[in-house]
Formats: sequence, C-alpha cells, structure tokens
Amino acid sequence: MANSYHCTQVKCGRMDTPRNLQAGAFAGTAEAYSRYRPPYPKVLLASLVTQAHLPGSAVLLDLACGPGRVTLDLAASFEHVHAIDLEAEMIEVGLREAARRGIRNVEWRVGRAEEAKLFFAWIRWRSSRTRLTG
Repeated sequence: MANSYHCTQVKCGRMDTPRNLQAGAFAGTAEAYSRYRPPYPKVLLASLVTQAHLPGSAVLLDLACGPGRVTLDLAASFEHVHAIDLEAEMIEVGLREAARRGIRNVEWRVGRAEEAKLFFAWIRWRSSRTRLTG
C-alpha cells in the first residue's frame, strides 16, 4: 500500500485545551524537529517490538506522530501503520521522509488523537478478521 495523506478539518472548540495541544502550536518546526531531534535508540525500539510479541499482521497506530521519528523506524515491524498528528506540516515532512526511505506501509493523517475512533474500529475489525481467518 502506498503512503497516503488525508487532511481532515481540525476543530478546537474547548477553551481549556493546553496550548501544546492546539492546532498551530508547533507550526514552522517540523523540518527542524526532523533534522535536529536525536533519533530514538534502535535498541529501545527493537526491545519494544520484541516485548510486544507481534503477530505478522500487526497494525501500529502512532498518535501525535510528529514527522514520523518512531513511525518510520518501526514501520518494517508492522503490516500497516496509521500515523496521526495535529500539524499538517509534521505529516508532510513524514511523508517526504517515508518516500526517501522507501517506506510504503504508512497511512498519514492530520487530526486529533481524540478523533481517531474510526481507526480503533478498523483495528478491532482487522484483529477479529485475523483471528477468524488465521
């Protein structure tokens, strides 16, 4: 499956939402974040995958994925990956990096983690289907 990008309308109607959870809080930072933030240690990510005892058809849901630092490093361990972030710019940087690295099993979305109900339903459906079919 090719990487895809779906932009959804993000609404922040609550006045008590912390600034770092509001749309635009990290505007203009995606390129610098991707370039200068140290990567997560490969041994840490490998340990997470090992301890999870993943089936071959595992799906990863990365909420607040940013430019995909963890998403892209873990993608090879999953059949499919859903990466969701509030900032469109973060998703765009993640898409470019996925293309550069030849990673094609990530579906990128702009949106709030709290609005990811559709993904949870899809994952439950996939999980039940996998258990029924092998």
